[in-house]
Amino acid sequence: METCQPGLKEVFDSEISRRLGILFIKTDAVDLGITEEIIAYAAERVEKQGVGKLNGVYLLETLPCELIPMLYPKLSPDGYEIVADYLCEGNCVMATFKGNGSTDMRQLMNQIKGRRMRDWTLEELNGKMGLNDSVRGMLPVPGTTDKYADAMVKLKAQKTNPALRFTDEEFRVYCRNLIHSPDDLQETIGLLNLLSKVQLRENLSPKLLSMYKEINK
Repeated sequence: METCQPGLKEVFDSEISRRLGILFIKTDAVDLGITEEIIAYAAERVEKQGVGKLNGVYLLETLPCELIPMLYPKLSPDGYEIVADYLCEGNCVMATFKGNGSTDMRQLMNQIKGRRMRDWTLEELNGKMGLNDSVRGMLPVPGTTDKYADAMVKLKAQKTNPALRFTDEEFRVYCRNLIHSPDDLQETIGLLNLLSKVQLRENLSPKLLSMYKEINK
């Protein structure tokens, strides 16, 4: 992104975080056939809190792999390659939620998404506590337990030895965590870049759209 008007990014970030929530449903969730379940769960959470409503659902049939670094700017180059291996091999879906300005929609989307399995407690990893308060709480989705077996062993071992690292194959499994939502403006812009001009107009007010175009030159 090129240099833009001073303070524009901060103003845009503050406004869009209250006006638009984004959930990026990844290929593993689509392949498992749980896209509608995830969207319905998220929509219910948003509407129950009275902060907004589901605005759009978009099928992303061909995810440009060169955009992976914008979606996950904190990944290492090796991580980009592993994530791209599966995100660019199938369909993804983006769901957008229009906020009424009363809450931080980005923060709410992250609550709906839930914590990474790496951040679960040992008791949670052992299945002794119910994780029914987020999308990632569905993991391992019934029927996929065997696929997660090795990664689960490593995740549990890391609780006493944080220096342990995933093998590439374990990381590939770990990355299949159903859903992504942006943590900051950079990731929000990366996800907006996946939408068409028509879809952007469906989700951004004229003022926000103008700011987005200026920031994203």
